[in-house]
Amino acid sequence: MKHDVRRARIAPDGDVAHTQAALAFEVMNGHNPQSLCQHVGLNWMTALDLHRRALLSFDPRNVTVLTRSQEAELRFLGRLSAAGCCPSVLTTLLNGLEKPYAYNIERMYFDWTSRQWRLIEDTDHIEEHLEEWLHELIEWGDVSVLERVRTLVNEAMMESLVRQRAADPRQRIISAMGGGA
Repeated sequence: MKHDVRRARIAPDGDVAHTQAALAFEVMNGHNPQSLCQHVGLNWMTALDLHRRALLSFDPRNVTVLTRSQEAELRFLGRLSAAGCCPSVLTTLLNGLEKPYAYNIERMYFDWTSRQWRLIEDTDHIEEHLEEWLHELIEWGDVSVLERVRTLVNEAMMESLVRQRAADPRQRIISAMGGGA
């Protein structure tokens, strides 16, 4: 799960409790499909074709204001298409991703060697991301991964303590004399 791209996914609109303020924000600040296509350099007919091929989960002709999830999906697929990915390349690129393809492309990259999307690691906020990930694992009930994490943390702590003791001259003297913990 090191490069789990689910973390780059925008929550489906049905999973988010929209308050009146959130809906008002979308109406005031949201894009319509045609303006977003223009913004990402996607031809309108290509956007319609993405829906016809069942890659885009919604018909852009029937949407006045995009929801957050729809915008992420159209932006993700639109950028790939605008970059020159033909339908067969898109199929390869999308293999393994969950539909709808509402991913933040700025948080992930395609690893051509493994043919998988990978999460771009934000090392500046790694502790915060680790905490978020642990909470996600708890929500998902993924006990086996949590147990592996616990084992890795315990091993890392033991190794860290051993290195600390080895670096402390007082501990080396105590160990040489047969003492110490």
